Amino acid sequence: GDNLVIDGSGSSPLVGIGTTAPATQMSADTFLEIKKASGIAGLGLNGGGDSRWELTSDTGDDFKVSRNGSTKFTIDGSNGNATFSGALGIGGTPSYKFDTQEKIMDLVKECAEFYQQGELSEAMACCDEIIKLDPTSVVGYYNQGIMLFEEEHFDLSNNCYDEIIKIDPKHIESWVKKGINLFMLEEYEESIVCFDEAIRIDPKDYLHWVNKGKSLYALQNFSECMTCYDKAIKINDKDANVLFLKCRLLYELGNYEESIQFCDKVICIESKDSHTWLIKGMSLLHLGKYEESIVCFDEIIGFEDVDHYSICGAWNEKGLTHRNLGNYEESIVCFDKVIEIDPNYENAWSNRGNSLRDIEKFEESVLSCDEAIKINPE
Repeated sequence: GDNLVIDGSGSSPLVGIGTTAPATQMSADTFLEIKKASGIAGLGLNGGGDSRWELTSDTGDDFKVSRNGSTKFTIDGSNGNATFSGALGIGGTPSYKFDTQEKIMDLVKECAEFYQQGELSEAMACCDEIIKLDPTSVVGYYNQGIMLFEEEHFDLSNNCYDEIIKIDPKHIESWVKKGINLFMLEEYEESIVCFDEAIRIDPKDYLHWVNKGKSLYALQNFSECMTCYDKAIKINDKDANVLFLKCRLLYELGNYEESIQFCDKVICIESKDSHTWLIKGMSLLHLGKYEESIVCFDEIIGFEDVDHYSICGAWNEKGLTHRNLGNYEESIVCFDKVIEIDPNYENAWSNRGNSLRDIEKFEESVLSCDEAIKINPE
């Protein structure tokens, strides 16, 4: 729940040309479609291709490539240049050599292969070659940024995204990834600037609001953080992760009843989310609804492959609940379970000591508290 998100999957794969190309750059995806549609092989024509694209005229060396009746490109076959027509709504008519585009596409493929094999230095070298061939190539900088991020070189990664933003100030993925790098560097206020820019470009993408909210949470600006989560939920109320973030924040602010409501919304989507069950159980514990809270902790204990935080938390909180009910022996059993899983779980030792004191086993209580002090002398 604490990691920032880039897209719906949370992943950051390398991209092919065109995926993130600025409006003024010839997309290699489009280039491939044109080749496929017109049957261009070198500078000749060999027919066939994608029916969505068509050659509308062929006069000597020059011809037009159209899609759905609208001219998209004019091709000058005499020198292999492609120029944009006005139909794309782009200013100017930049030209790109087919052979350069071919080389870039080959390098993109090589980069992806090296990346998948874990050979990042070779993949980075491919990106360097792409940038040399075309200094305005977004894909070269973009993929370098991703790989540098994975190597935890967050500042260097941001240098790549800054280059893209110079080329295309509205390149939203670069603003998002720059914000994430800044978040990792704990430069939260600067990260918010980036997420605000992403929101300005596309206010309907709820993930931008989530990322901004997480930066505000890190700054302990809980009021504005909640506003961001609310905006995200208004756009998409089916994302269990966002609903969890809100229920957690409500719990931390002491709004237990409302926290439980949002926990239930998460559980409707992700019935085995142990962190949500834990927050619901703790909220019920704070409200004095002890039997209901134990039901939540038992849910977690019954799950398979529960993470360390959740399973230890469930047994510890169940122990506290039993102590509140006056079931001191049962509470000690719970604390012993935590210690069995993690002997360095300080709270379990101190809580165990308190329960032992409650049943007047003072020597054992002191020994248990001493263990807690050994773990954390402060």
